[in-house]
Amino acid sequence: MPTRHGIGTLSIIIDNVISNDQADLMDRDVTNDEIHEVCFSLHPNKAPGPDGFNANFFKKTWDIVGEDVINAIQEFFRSGHLLKELNATTISMMKDFRPISCCNTLYKIIAKIIANRIKPCLPDIISPSQSAFVAGRSIGDNILLAQELMWNYHTDIGCPRLALKVDLMKPFDMVDWASYLKLLQLFTFLLGLLSGSKLALLPPSSLSP
Repeated sequence: MPTRHGIGTLSIIIDNVISNDQADLMDRDVTNDEIHEVCFSLHPNKAPGPDGFNANFFKKTWDIVGEDVINAIQEFFRSGHLLKELNATTISMMKDFRPISCCNTLYKIIAKIIANRIKPCLPDIISPSQSAFVAGRSIGDNILLAQELMWNYHTDIGCPRLALKVDLMKPFDMVDWASYLKLLQLFTFLLGLLSGSKLALLPPSSLSP
């Protein structure tokens, strides 16, 4: 399990960090136009969060609520503090399906702004062998590669070979949460938000209801 000391060791071997220019682009001020564009890119009729307002409400009433929406989102990016009311989520339990989390629209706008800024940098810091969840890559690539590598493994033709299946455990509940902050600093991700957004990175057990 990575430790605080281990993070310092990782900094020696991790060289695929983003550039200062990329970090500056991600940390730039959030503009009115950026918020407007992201809001109007959301699906209008997705299920609303606990406040009951979906994206269509904000689009139809933008002339009335737009200024307040912009001020609230810009305040988050300035302070790094997210009101618990905005972070509230309705979890819908569906039989035979995974639970669905319905988030407030302002939360979706904030999340999409951050995602849009990170997205162009992902190919520079994620290994080429990671074929999913990066624009221009397909999870099917690794499936096809595995099929090609395993072709005729059951025969005696050619040199001896070994196939090893490794079941990797997800680290989310095992890694020290302070290490995540250190890793974000190591990759120089959104440094302007790190000082104020630690609450969003705390494990659920540490958050009061």
